[in-house]
Amino acid sequence: MQHVHASPPSAMVLCPDLDPRLDALVTALLAKRRGDRPGSARIVARTLEAVGVGPMVWADLPTTRPYLYRPELVGRVEPLEVLGNHLQDASVVLLGGESGEGKTRLAMELADRARRQGTRVVAGHCRDHVPLPLEGFLRPLLAVADRCRAAEEGGALLGNRAGVLGQYQPALQAWVDEPPVRLPAVQARHRLLSYLCETLAAFATDRPLLLVIDDLQWADEL
Repeated sequence: MQHVHASPPSAMVLCPDLDPRLDALVTALLAKRRGDRPGSARIVARTLEAVGVGPMVWADLPTTRPYLYRPELVGRVEPLEVLGNHLQDASVVLLGGESGEGKTRLAMELADRARRQGTRVVAGHCRDHVPLPLEGFLRPLLAVADRCRAAEEGGALLGNRAGVLGQYQPALQAWVDEPPVRLPAVQARHRLLSYLCETLAAFATDRPLLLVIDDLQWADEL
């Protein structure tokens, strides 16, 4: 895909002698691609001050960290199309490869495509230190809690599952009517995983759902 760049102000008849630094700044501010634009107001202010527009009041500018822009995806057209085909059905896809090969970046691109198609995208991740139980699903369950808060009948989405799932995602405890019945370990595990599946299925009733879990190799035993 080719990107159309805006003509610099110096190309206009009225500003042929514009300072090249200001010329470049205006062109960058009008850039179509986010990564080509200045990352903060402080960068703009420094440039304006350098070309004699100012002085700038630095105290009024917020302190920001430099932005890191996500690069364009290159060389992954075929796997992205394969993954995109799975957005139309109920699939479980495991994306594997060596560290640094771009698995997360590819999943992010798929997520962007899914959002443009109207799919709800929820991401979770597992960490490489001592993991929390169900850590990969804690963010998705937080999204469920947000949905419950926004709905008039928020508890309907959870049913009687809030007591069990709320032990892992505290945000769900607001919809607990009574503590869950204690069960032996095997039955309790089966109930937990069943409640998790049922809740995610209920979460996807009004819109398709893409659930992305990153670094699954660090998942806890549960």
